[in-house]
Amino acid sequence: MFYKNRPLSPYVTIYSSQWTSISSIFHRLSGLYLVFFLFVLFCSIKFLFCFSTFWFVYKFVKTCFFFILSFFIVFIVFSMYSLFYHFFIGLRHLVWDEVILMEDNFVTMSTKLSLSLSLVLVLINCLRYFLV
Repeated sequence: MFYKNRPLSPYVTIYSSQWTSISSIFHRLSGLYLVFFLFVLFCSIKFLFCFSTFWFVYKFVKTCFFFILSFFIVFIVFSMYSLFYHFFIGLRHLVWDEVILMEDNFVTMSTKLSLSLSLVLVLINCLRYFLV
């Protein structure tokens, strides 16, 4: 048998990517990331409480302080953006469940508004916490 390189659905190539479909995918990914973030946060807190009295942990943190701090800052900023994005897109879905603002121009505008509000809140929090 000869297998041809065909798409699974003939309609996949017809549609272009839309703001709402991409934001829905990233909403799910941000939820997965937030679960991962909480797991890492709880594990690191448990690690610090269990090994805080050992000298080698202190020496390790002291020697790798800059790397740990820069990784921590990037991790926190990305987590803040993920949290705000997940919140605003979830709020948009709650509004859509009530069949409010379902016209085409409002749908795209609400997606772009959610993205921009998330970015603005992350920038405000970064300026407030990291530059003070």
